[in-house]
Amino acid sequence: MKRELLIESVLGDTRLAVFEDGVLCELQTERVAGAAAVGSVYLGRTERVLKGLSAAFVDIGLDKPGFLPLDEWPGDIVLRPGEDVLVQVTGDPGGSKGPRLSGSIMLSGKFLVLTPGSDQICLSRRITDRSERERLLALADSLKNEGDSGFIIRTAAAGTQVKAIEEELCALRQKWDGIKARSAYAQAPSCMYEAPRISARLLENCLSDQDDTILCSDETLFEAVEKLCRESKGEKAPQVRLQRGDIPLFRLYRVDERADKLMERKQWLPCGGTVFVDEAEALTVFDVNSAKFVSSSAQDETSLRVNLEASALIARILRFRNISGIVVIDFINMSRDQDRQTLVDSLAGYLKRDRNRTVICGFTPAGLLELTRKRTDTPRRKLDYQDCPACRGRGCVPTPAAQAMRAKREIGYAMEKTGRKRFAAKGSRQALEALSAMLPPEVELRSEPLPGSRDIQIGEWIV
Repeated sequence: MKRELLIESVLGDTRLAVFEDGVLCELQTERVAGAAAVGSVYLGRTERVLKGLSAAFVDIGLDKPGFLPLDEWPGDIVLRPGEDVLVQVTGDPGGSKGPRLSGSIMLSGKFLVLTPGSDQICLSRRITDRSERERLLALADSLKNEGDSGFIIRTAAAGTQVKAIEEELCALRQKWDGIKARSAYAQAPSCMYEAPRISARLLENCLSDQDDTILCSDETLFEAVEKLCRESKGEKAPQVRLQRGDIPLFRLYRVDERADKLMERKQWLPCGGTVFVDEAEALTVFDVNSAKFVSSSAQDETSLRVNLEASALIARILRFRNISGIVVIDFINMSRDQDRQTLVDSLAGYLKRDRNRTVICGFTPAGLLELTRKRTDTPRRKLDYQDCPACRGRGCVPTPAAQAMRAKREIGYAMEKTGRKRFAAKGSRQALEALSAMLPPEVELRSEPLPGSRDIQIGEWIV
């Protein structure tokens, strides 16, 4: 699989796009102003503790207080309003909400994650080789000091020399000691540690062990990214190139155009089938249809082909939109169990490319495929979009005939109450024409077109 990572910086705003085999799969944005980076540690001040929500709101110096779930607050420590607390940003703000916080600090490195609030040693489940797991656990036992912080051994530690892991653990411990020292005399709210921004954090997350190519939009960014890659990957550092030219890098790859298409409700498959995407508060629904696809093959083969193409697209949309929680997929019905298993295996293969943990729960009795995806950052729908002011998020507006019927009733009520037969109306041209055709001859109507209106405003006709 060919992977290309595009990075551009425009007026301080940095964006990173991930292409796999020429297809846009991820788009990350870091704005110059606003929220703190995920992973940053703050000394905050508790504003409110709401036991009914099992959460607290903590002022960390941003426009909106952070949201701290009490189940992410360590041990038996009682949280009270006005107290200073050390918290870490674990999720970006979205909509009217502030950033998500946790009282369990975790400092990440390439090979390890230091967990100061715990003394346990954990090993990544993705390290499956038994001998390597035993080696790393033995190494962890030798590095663990009495009463010291615990740590998690990441997948990247597999096959890594002892010295590199020891040096990173020492650096993470020094970082934590610095945070504790600063928090001892600092005044809340204030930042104790600012996590790396997009150039470091996203590169660490997005880079794989494959032959990635990184394209940068300017020389300053190119030098910074090249240095970061050398430090994180060493001899396995990917190729970093400076993309020069009159056309901006993201325009050259039509990133914004492709991103807009991935946010549309109706998605077309290469075979002519369609996938409808509906994001609700509690779950996300994908509906697969054969649409324009016509095949001379048997029905089972036709359904399987459309479903397999849909599985690739759905996995990509989950990553791109950062959809989390419960996901339900209504694939085209298949009668053979082996076809259903082929489809599940295909979807699982595409989901392996996803950094977020996804669990396929299986088919429900109604034939729907259910899965869950872990929530990390804010979904793109809430980050970059808002409800339509015309339909208020419903996705539809009253038809001209429905608007006319509603206005006709208002006119009828006014005639019964006042006896008036002259009215002024404002609304869309189609709705006004429909209303004029519905009214009896004795009612006089002075119409005034109002483009874009979703209802008809009825008023008194003043001569």
